[in-house]
Amino acid sequence: MNKKIILIWIAGFLWFPALKAQQYWSLKDCIHYAATHSTALQMADLNITIDEFTLTQKRFDLLPSLNANASYAYNIGRVVDPTTYTFVTGNIQTNNFGISGNLNLFNGFQKQNAIKQQAFKLQASKAANQESLQNLDIQIANSYLQVLMTRENVKIASDQLASSKKQQDYTQILVNAGKLPEGDLLDINAKVASDELSLVEAKNRETTALLTLRINMNLPLSEAFDIMTPSNQSLVQIPEIPPLEALIEKAESVHPSIEKAKYNMQIAQKGLDIAKGNYYPSLDLFANWGTNYSSFRKKYELIPRGFDTIGTVLSTGEQVIANFPTFDSKATDFPYMDQLRNDFNQVYGVTLRIPIFNNFRAKSLVETAQVQYQIAGLNYTDTKNKLENTIQQVHANALAAQSKYIASQKKVDAMEKSYQYASIRAEQGMINSLDFITAQNNYNIARATLLSTKYELLFSIMILDIYQGKPIQNIN
Repeated sequence: MNKKIILIWIAGFLWFPALKAQQYWSLKDCIHYAATHSTALQMADLNITIDEFTLTQKRFDLLPSLNANASYAYNIGRVVDPTTYTFVTGNIQTNNFGISGNLNLFNGFQKQNAIKQQAFKLQASKAANQESLQNLDIQIANSYLQVLMTRENVKIASDQLASSKKQQDYTQILVNAGKLPEGDLLDINAKVASDELSLVEAKNRETTALLTLRINMNLPLSEAFDIMTPSNQSLVQIPEIPPLEALIEKAESVHPSIEKAKYNMQIAQKGLDIAKGNYYPSLDLFANWGTNYSSFRKKYELIPRGFDTIGTVLSTGEQVIANFPTFDSKATDFPYMDQLRNDFNQVYGVTLRIPIFNNFRAKSLVETAQVQYQIAGLNYTDTKNKLENTIQQVHANALAAQSKYIASQKKVDAMEKSYQYASIRAEQGMINSLDFITAQNNYNIARATLLSTKYELLFSIMILDIYQGKPIQNIN
């Protein structure tokens, strides 16, 4: 006996953490997880980062450029000495060092417009990312509602099976008592079998819907997953649907697809301004600093040799000495660092380029940019029209679902009373099984229609809220 108690205690201890680990996800939980684990959104974030880097580089392009260069060469044979620019024959080692700088002073404002264009590209990327996030919210919300709807369908199928089994028991009693024919029992047995199949199919649809939601969230199959079931299965208050004009006006002011289309128009406009910059002259300031070395180069030193006799006085025989001493030239290696210091040179200047004729390239670029701007304008109009059409369709669906829900609720109330009355009469043997099954089917069809209409209305309201920039709320 003690061993059994210990085993039960151990089993309970092992089972409790698993039970505690079970997490029930709200709609907001599902949306948050999907947004943080979507590879598409992660790649979009990386593209935004690239656009930010590009914008920073465009701004850095306004700064001057500064580059250093160095070279070494070993020349054999007849070559030009880079230090004297004379032909020499032999083996020569040379070094060249230099620093060059350049600063663009004016180029038709192309760089400034490129910065503005890239800033618009960055905003367009952010708007596109927000649009993708919004579409993901709609996808997750739809999948979540599908799970709830299939779960309620399971409840309806389960209630229907329980009712049929209950009626099966009463019919069996009445048939045994001889108050009902055997055929009624066969009919109700067939109805129970059909309801059992309907329950299995409803559970399969629930499992499939939950799997679809998990896949859309990118949630690993190894992780336990289930969603919260609302405490109230009916709509306590029918949602209010705003006027169509107000919805469209609000959506056009906040929807990311409209913002993206606007930014694309501004991108195209700046592209046109950049193309027009090719008509303007450009002005650059440049500077170069350099020096070089050659192993062939020699350093010559003058060594005084004395005063040479340049003649003799004939009358006296006296020698005539030159007034200036004579020097001998001595060639020695020119020290490396001395050459670099001696050959150091500096160049400063400006470069002006005036476009005169460039094979109509500038004209072609401007015309192409103008067409691209027109395309961007048409895309904006098309995006706006599509958004308006979508909102009109969703608004019409919401109104239709709202009216249908009210009517379906009335029908369910009426069919429930009819079904309850038929159940009582069937238990007393006052109606046959066919009449009971008909009343039961009518009641369940009305419940299924109400259920479908409810979630259609909820989903339409969610879409309208998302298009107005409102956050999705949990379903209670």
